[in-house]
Amino acid sequence: MKNFKQPILVFSLFSMAMACKKQDTNSPVQSKRDIYLAGYISDASGKSSAAYWKNNTVNILDNSAGDSKAAAIFVSGNDVYAAGSVADASYTHETAVYWKNGVLFTLSGTTSYANATGIYVQGNDVYVSGHEQVQSGWKYMAKYWKNGAAVNLGDPANTSYANAMVIAGSDVYIAGVEGDGSSIAIAKYWKNGVAVSLTDGSKFANAYNIFINGNDVYVAGEENNGSGKRTAKYWKNGGPVILGDGTKNSIATSITLIGPDIYVTGFEYLGGSSTAKYWKNGVSINLTDATNSGECYGIFTLGNDVYIGGSVYESGTHAAYWKNGTKVLADTSLQNSEATGIFIK
Repeated sequence: MKNFKQPILVFSLFSMAMACKKQDTNSPVQSKRDIYLAGYISDASGKSSAAYWKNNTVNILDNSAGDSKAAAIFVSGNDVYAAGSVADASYTHETAVYWKNGVLFTLSGTTSYANATGIYVQGNDVYVSGHEQVQSGWKYMAKYWKNGAAVNLGDPANTSYANAMVIAGSDVYIAGVEGDGSSIAIAKYWKNGVAVSLTDGSKFANAYNIFINGNDVYVAGEENNGSGKRTAKYWKNGGPVILGDGTKNSIATSITLIGPDIYVTGFEYLGGSSTAKYWKNGVSINLTDATNSGECYGIFTLGNDVYIGGSVYESGTHAAYWKNGTKVLADTSLQNSEATGIFIK
């Protein structure tokens, strides 16, 4: 079984809902859907290379000497965009980047540590969420880049991370966390640069994903329950809804809606293994069992179909997705791989 890695503050996530075009009722054939996953694949030495999968075929984005990972993916027309990070071989710095059709675009400097965590394309504009180290020390600033130009979000006195983003009309929403870098971590989101706190800082919390439905703002994340357990929850317009049962550590990683139904993906872990799962209107549904570990990081809905991206541990860790609860291994090679972003076209 997989030995679960204690997650850091950063999760790379993306989710949005799209309406499916009405099918021709005279045609028995459904339009073909392309399934994209963003993530990484590791070689025999353990070095990770940023990659994405299209219909289970891997496309390597980076072959440099250092580790690299793709965190999120967005498809616009025939163009495939992926956001992530590339480190040098000695890991003296890590650069926030995105790729367009495999071509690398650098967002941050090359003397600090930075990550790109989400990506959204609107017309000719490319928005990327992430965070970058402040040069004075191990302090990070949440930010996003619009066409390569950085917009800072966090308070310079604090440490902040931007974990995911979505654009609704002309509004830019970023989910993340801000705190003092040690004992205080406040889950929050920024709308057009204005911070909205979801927790009060009395307990560790984080916001990993955001979804907009009309005037309603949904945010998925976690908060310590006061008894030492990380507890999955989401917030609707700032009001919390607890998902985890408190007996295990749990994290909510992405959120979306189909009509009145609220879907939240995530995982829970105890005793060294994790269970991939989602909640539908607060009801827990497991995608993996005690035989094999798994984690869910992204959700995408198209019509009435629900696609969830993540990874499973089956003689190694493998990028995977679930369509309406049915698992599909995107990567069946002997190498380890993980998927942290999903997009359906």
